[in-house]
Amino acid sequence: MLLALALLSCAPEEALIPGLGSMGVEPGEKIYGGAAPDQLYHDAVVGLHQRSKRGVYTLPFCTGTLIGEEWVLTAAHCVTSSRGRANSASTVAIYVGDDPSTDLASHIYYVSSITVHSSYSTSTLYNDIALLKLSTPITEVDPVPYLPSSLALSSTDIGSNLNHAGFGYDETRDYGVKLQVDLPLGAFGCGVTGCSSAGSTSLQISYSQSGGSGIGPCNGDSGGPAFIERSGTAYVAGITSYGDSGCNIYGVSTRVDAFASWINSKTGL
Repeated sequence: MLLALALLSCAPEEALIPGLGSMGVEPGEKIYGGAAPDQLYHDAVVGLHQRSKRGVYTLPFCTGTLIGEEWVLTAAHCVTSSRGRANSASTVAIYVGDDPSTDLASHIYYVSSITVHSSYSTSTLYNDIALLKLSTPITEVDPVPYLPSSLALSSTDIGSNLNHAGFGYDETRDYGVKLQVDLPLGAFGCGVTGCSSAGSTSLQISYSQSGGSGIGPCNGDSGGPAFIERSGTAYVAGITSYGDSGCNIYGVSTRVDAFASWINSKTGL
């Protein structure tokens, strides 16, 4: 069974910030080994927050990456219904920062449209990729480019570190603060120990989460980036998609280079 790493169940609301809502998170699996952001490209990692008539909920339900001033790259399963249909753009807001509990109100942006890959599969999580267009450009941080096909991942990258970032659980069960961790690229498709299926080598990459100690992405990190550096420049090489139910054996990300043409056709970037 594939377990998408978004948080899909929520506890009752409670007010934390005047004018804003708060989405409580039920206890779940944790992210171990995460550290505070320490690179400029981490500024481009954003939180996806539920928006309703009551306002914007404080805790993010997924993660994304700013790849252009008006464009956020994330996972399709974060912004679709159980049937794979895109949610309304009016239900999602974007947070820019490291801890929304401290400055959400002054760092929130609204979404004008959601574009989900037409071949996204809710059963296999193939083509688990989506684009959010913002109502107003984000100019306070520098976007990070997506990995182009000319710099595509190859067998020589196996064993090289990818830097994963997101707003999911940490080892103390705190949630909603941006963390990051390095993990070696293990295989194309779902080819590392513990994978429930072979996956697609052309569409996905996988990594071991430290042999059961649980280092790496988990609930709430869905849609977040796996960064890789090419000649000193950081690119978004992966989008956190799914993993085992305990988040302590393996994880799978969507290969961004496989969708470079699609991203360009939708954004013009």
